[in-house]
Amino acid sequence: YMTYEMDQKIIHNTELYDAKKEELEQGEKNKSIEIARIMLSKGLTIDVISECTDLTKEEIESLK
Repeated sequence: YMTYEMDQKIIHNTELYDAKKEELEQGEKNKSIEIARIMLSKGLTIDVISECTDLTKEEIESLK
């Protein structure tokens, strides 16, 4: 059976993994927002921007 220390290590590693995953997801979101701003400045439609960045139309509208 697992010891308390092993359980704690697994919990700690899981928390680190979750935090890193969240950081990566936020980084991807920030990059999508940056790309959407550039696309808006080039005159692309919100539908095209949404399709290319996976941002919602509302998220893109808020960038204007």
